[in-house]
Amino acid sequence: MKKFSWLVFAFVLFLLVGCSNPEQSNSADSSNTEEETNTEETAASDSNETQYPLTIDNYLTTDGVTYETHSQTFEEAPSKVVANTQGMAEILVHLGLTDKIVGVSALYGETDPEIAEDFAKIPVISEGYASKELVVGADPDFVMGRAGLFQDAEWGVGSITGLNELGINTFVQHASLTGGTLDSLYEDIEDIGKIFNVQDAAAEYISELKEEQSAIEEKASEKPLTYAYVFDGGEGKISPDPGGDYTFIADILDNLNLTNALADSEGTVSVEQLVEINPDIFILSHYAGGPDTQATIDSFYNDEALQSINAIKNKAIMVIDFNQFFGYGPTILDGASKLADDVAANENLK
Repeated sequence: MKKFSWLVFAFVLFLLVGCSNPEQSNSADSSNTEEETNTEETAASDSNETQYPLTIDNYLTTDGVTYETHSQTFEEAPSKVVANTQGMAEILVHLGLTDKIVGVSALYGETDPEIAEDFAKIPVISEGYASKELVVGADPDFVMGRAGLFQDAEWGVGSITGLNELGINTFVQHASLTGGTLDSLYEDIEDIGKIFNVQDAAAEYISELKEEQSAIEEKASEKPLTYAYVFDGGEGKISPDPGGDYTFIADILDNLNLTNALADSEGTVSVEQLVEINPDIFILSHYAGGPDTQATIDSFYNDEALQSINAIKNKAIMVIDFNQFFGYGPTILDGASKLADDVAANENLK
């Protein structure tokens, strides 16, 4: 209908200009150009406005492992949001939606310094993972975040079906699914822009992040290196994590010339297997409430069973922030940048 109205308007305007006095033609042409510009700007602005009700394709899971397409319909922009992770809330803050957040949980890492002041205004319903009782108690109309936390479990925010039955919309981050990449993060931000009618802010933020991504990828190691995720399995003993499902992280690390040495491993990886695979780098995640990171590092370096592994010989245990890498948010870029710097600073890896 808008297109039809514009065509009528343009045709009438053309007739007026064509019939105008020759002495007035320059003035009419100028007026025509100005009106066309204003109309185009209005049309462009209108095209970025969300038309409610809005239906988007998202996900549904019954087992927390397999996901299928599941649509969500919004009659209006949500006004009471619970973010089930810190990373999810940080995206909302960056888009100017702080006042829409009624609760956040899973505060396991550093807050993005750029938005720390605004982030501090968000009600914290749980420092750790939030239960469905806590989430529903915040009276949200929308629950958003990491896929694996949409479960009816002590550590889960409730199932997608269960929340929807309560009239609460849900949003599973594309980036948090196996197969997720940085492009999935940009898709998340784009969808959020539509849902909250902040498309311009979303587009601008995506553009900024893509520029940051390009700058980080210029820090790629000149030498191909392999890494393995490890954590403290208790009493300072190393426990390898295959990490094959961490595709969101692998996407940017691959672009830094860093490859997961255990990605194809299935089940539990033994110390003997780790020794045989022999990665160049160990990646150790630091998180709030976890074991003392420095004590864990010292224990690994002193473990006789690990001395033949390149990561130990290289003194290359790299510490990452849990929220940056496992929050499925934009701070993955900050974390990747720091990791690239740490790799470049290690003379043993050159």
